[in-house]
Amino acid sequence: MTTDPSRREFCRGALSAGAAAAAAVAGGTGSAAATDGGAAWPLFGYDERNSSHNENGVDAVSADEFGEAWATDTPWEMGSAYPVVVNGRVYCNTKGGIASIRRDDGEAYKKFAAEGSVTASPGATDDAVYVGTDNGYVGEVVDAENRVTNYDLGEGITASPIPLGDGTVLAATVDRHLRRLQLYPDGFSYQWEVGTHGALVGTPAIADGIAYVGDRTAHVYAVDVDDGTVEWRADRSAGFSASPAVADGRVFVADDDGTLAALSTADGSPEWEVDLRGGSVDGDALASSPAVADGTVYVGSVGGTVRAVDAATGETEWVFETGSPVYADPVVGEGTVYVGDNDGTVYAIDATSGESAWRANVDGYVSGLALTADELLATASEGRVHAYRPGIGGGAGAAGGGGGDGGPLGGDGGNGGPLNDGPLPGDGVPSLREGPLSGGFDAVSGLASWAFKAMVAAVVLFFGGAFVLGFVSALFGDDGGSGSSSTSGGSRTTGSRTRSTKLSKDSDAGERPHPGIEDGTEFETDEYGQLVERED
Repeated sequence: MTTDPSRREFCRGALSAGAAAAAAVAGGTGSAAATDGGAAWPLFGYDERNSSHNENGVDAVSADEFGEAWATDTPWEMGSAYPVVVNGRVYCNTKGGIASIRRDDGEAYKKFAAEGSVTASPGATDDAVYVGTDNGYVGEVVDAENRVTNYDLGEGITASPIPLGDGTVLAATVDRHLRRLQLYPDGFSYQWEVGTHGALVGTPAIADGIAYVGDRTAHVYAVDVDDGTVEWRADRSAGFSASPAVADGRVFVADDDGTLAALSTADGSPEWEVDLRGGSVDGDALASSPAVADGTVYVGSVGGTVRAVDAATGETEWVFETGSPVYADPVVGEGTVYVGDNDGTVYAIDATSGESAWRANVDGYVSGLALTADELLATASEGRVHAYRPGIGGGAGAAGGGGGDGGPLGGDGGNGGPLNDGPLPGDGVPSLREGPLSGGFDAVSGLASWAFKAMVAAVVLFFGGAFVLGFVSALFGDDGGSGSSSTSGGSRTTGSRTRSTKLSKDSDAGERPHPGIEDGTEFETDEYGQLVERED
C-alpha cells in the first residue's frame, strides 16, 4: 500500500472537445437526491456507498402476485443502462441519449439526445440528473425550459458522476483522473484532481467524506472528497471494471480476475479475500459490482451464478445459478435480491435461502435494475424499460404478468421534446455540429441531408480548390442539418424545442491549464464564444 499518486490542485475552464462527458438533466445545485423512504433510487448504487440496498424496496418473495405493470420502448438501445428514479420520473442512460419516463404509468415523457453513447448510469439530485457520455461534454439539461448546457471535459467517463451539492460533481475518467468539478451557467472549474495509475471505469463509493475507487491497473484509492487528499492507495493483483461498495468499515471490491475482497477503510489492508475462480482461468470470474445488505455481499459472475458472501468473514452463504452471465448488478430490497442475466431473465431470489421466488423475461439481455418501495425497474439491451409491481399478473415463480405498454418514445429528434409526437431520431446518430447534447435529427430529413453532403464532399475531394471549399462552408455553416440556429464557439443554440450552450477550451491545451494562466484561474466564455479569465 502506498499513499502518493500524482495529484494536482487547480481550477480550469472547459477543455478541448473530443473524449467524453457528463450531463446534468433538469438543472440544479443540490447533492444526491434523498431516497425518500425508498420511493426513489437516485444513484447508480442507490446511495453514495454503492450499497444497491433499498431497505424499503418491494419484496417479491412475500408478495402473493408480482408482475409487469408497464413496459416502455426508448428511441435507442440500452447497452449498459442503469435507471434512476427521482420525483416521479425514471431516467435511463442509453446509447443515444437520456430517456425520461413517467414512473406511475410508464408514459413516455421526454428524451434528450446525446453526441455519442451515454455509457454511465445517471446520478440524480432533487432537480437534476447527471450522466456520462463518450464524446466530450459535461451538460446541464433543464426540463422545464428544455435547455441543454454543454461543458467539454475532454476525458471519457464510463462511471456515474456523483452530485455533491452546490453545483459540484465528482467524476472518474478513463484518462486516469478523479476530479471534483464546479459547474457554472457559463463554464466550470476543477476544485481538485487526483491522477491515477490506470483508467477509472467504475463509479466511486463515498462514505464519511472519503471516496473509494479502483483503477484498471490493480489499484484502489481512498480520496478525501473535500480537498482531494489521497488517504491511501492499495495495490492489488488485478484491475477493476466493477464499482466498489462500502459498509461497516470495509470497502468491497471485485476484480477482473475473480477475486472478491474486503479492504479496511482505515488503511486499505485486506480483511479477507476470496478467489471465486479457485485458481483456474476457467473458473467463475466476477461480472457485476457487489451489493451489500444486512451483513451480506451479493455479486454476479460470468459463469452464471449469484453468490451471497458473509461481509465479515468472506464465507459463502449460498450460490444461485442462472445459467447465463450476470452483468447487471444485483439490487436488494426487504428480503429479496434481484438479478438479471444475459439471456434476458430477471430473477427475485430469497435473500436468506438463495431460492428463486419469481422470474420474468425481457427482450435482449438485462442491462440494469433499480428498486423502489413500489416496483422493480429493469432495463433491457433492446431499449425497453420494464416496471414490475406486487398485485399484478402471475404469482411467485411465474414469468411475469402482462401489464400496459407505455408506448414508444417518439418526438421530433430534438432534446426535451415529448416522446410521443413523431418519428424517432436516427438511432442515436449524432448531428455534425453543436446542438442540444448534440441534438438528434429527423431520420428521413437527416438521412437525405447526410447523403447530399456526402455527394458534395466527393466533389470537393475530386476537384479540390478554395472556391468549392468556401462554397460548401457557406452552404452548411454550423447547424449540420439539425434545424437549429447557432452562433459561433460557445454561444447559445436555439431550436424549436431547446436552447443549448456549448463551452470549450483551446484544442491544444491538453492536460495543462490554459497557456500563460496560473493554476487556480477560472474561465468563462465571452459573447463571441472565446474562453476568457473569469472576473470576480
